[in-house]
Amino acid sequence: MHIRLFVDRSAVYLICFFVLLCADSFGQEPSLPKYSSRYSIKPVIFMAQVDTASSDPLQAAFSKAMQAIKSGDDQAALSAMLQAIAIEPFNLEYQYLLGNIYSRLNRLEEAENIYTALLRTEQDQFRKCYFDLSDISLKRHDETSALAFLEKAKSVDPGRALYESGLVFMRLKQFERAISSFNEAIVLKPKLAYECQVQKAHAYTRLQEPSKAKDILKELLAMDLPPERREEVSRLYEELESAQRAERPWYFSINVGVQYDDNVFQQPLEQINVSPSTQGTKDKSDVAYLTTLYGKYDFWKSGPWKSGFSYMHYQLFYQKLTENNLLGARPALYLEYGTNSFFASAEYTYSRYWVDNEPRVDIHAIYPRFLWVHNNRFRSEMNGGIERRLYLDNTPDDLHSFVGITEYWMFNKGMSHVRVGYMFDYDDFTPKERSDIIGNRFSTGVNFPLYKDKCFFDIEGIYQIRHYQFDPNIDSDEKRNDDEFHINVQLYGHLSKHLDIRLGYYQTWNDSDITNSLGIDPYHFQRGVSLIILSYIF
Repeated sequence: MHIRLFVDRSAVYLICFFVLLCADSFGQEPSLPKYSSRYSIKPVIFMAQVDTASSDPLQAAFSKAMQAIKSGDDQAALSAMLQAIAIEPFNLEYQYLLGNIYSRLNRLEEAENIYTALLRTEQDQFRKCYFDLSDISLKRHDETSALAFLEKAKSVDPGRALYESGLVFMRLKQFERAISSFNEAIVLKPKLAYECQVQKAHAYTRLQEPSKAKDILKELLAMDLPPERREEVSRLYEELESAQRAERPWYFSINVGVQYDDNVFQQPLEQINVSPSTQGTKDKSDVAYLTTLYGKYDFWKSGPWKSGFSYMHYQLFYQKLTENNLLGARPALYLEYGTNSFFASAEYTYSRYWVDNEPRVDIHAIYPRFLWVHNNRFRSEMNGGIERRLYLDNTPDDLHSFVGITEYWMFNKGMSHVRVGYMFDYDDFTPKERSDIIGNRFSTGVNFPLYKDKCFFDIEGIYQIRHYQFDPNIDSDEKRNDDEFHINVQLYGHLSKHLDIRLGYYQTWNDSDITNSLGIDPYHFQRGVSLIILSYIF
């Protein structure tokens, strides 16, 4: 077996230390996947005191190692630390620090050899190595060995050892034992009370005792906490309440808003994207008032599966152009499957919409959706639909189908993302005298928080191409192609536990490649909508 020499001086000076390294190098277990735990305590590094009488190269090497550790450059720290040890080989604190660097580099066997040798050489001085050996065991997913080392570490720092034992029990999903360890740690090491209480809240949550978890978090919020800790506890409390709401079989929300439309559509159903084609705008502006009610109830749930019933009421009433007033009712049945990595759903809906108090269209539809979380960075969302639109006026009936995919790149701890998407849709009209429509839609957007996790900004750009076999309003033999551009800007966030707000501006440009008898493109328009919505979630 090869033993790495840490110095270039005479081997006589180090023979005793390296014999101990060799003795502990046999029978090592193979490295397993890395383990990490929230609130784990990093190994404490007691820096060796540099003798001011020492040579300048030693001071330079040691200072370089410390600066590299502070900046997170472990490779540079390793190189500098080896230089310092080459100059002063008897400094065992340097050897301990080297073990820490090897552990950070995931060179676990080399780190383990150093810690074990230090314990055999100066056990009283280096009992702290038991914490480091426990950390190595956790990186190998060997929780049993980790607990054994933490038992020995109680002779050094019993409070910390009990706290870290609690983290191991959390990893093993032995939550009651974890709570017991955290309680003992609080008594023996009060300065760890905050970390222990937070972990207890997590443990009670996993034990399906959310009321106890909330009581702990309330006690913490009543304390004089630093701002960053108060923010963390508040976020945990909100997440717990959100999780409790998610576990409820029902959901209900009310949304009210007002919008200013600087160029109202000719066809009111275009407002909700169920018009058979773009008919252009009125070249008139107006203010409209929006109200939606949405509720759902899960009447069956089993493991990751659930199904239920939902209903949405929609209304958009204009101040002056009342002929564009829109009212909608949308009951639905849904089936969902969800895990940490996958979500799939299928929904059947029946919708009816009224325009100016006259029934205008009935829609029977099926909407499948699939979400796949690849890892912390990437996720994919696929959705589609088949809609049978039965118009109640002289508009030809339509079988509308679409399928799309959106890819997300997450960053900023999952609070921000960049997305790109594509969607294909097809309108098949009956009778055939009406032109079918093929659409291709490309989108990209970015979303990020403006203030913590309370306020978010989203901007999206969309380019859509529509191909009409012909336009019956112009010429049954002339094809029509529309280019449509959108810029959507939104600012949204939480005003309180139940109240959300959304501000938005949505700009649209549309052009076609045909002209009427006057040489004018009848489908050229620009339209901007400004919107503010308040949402109350029960």
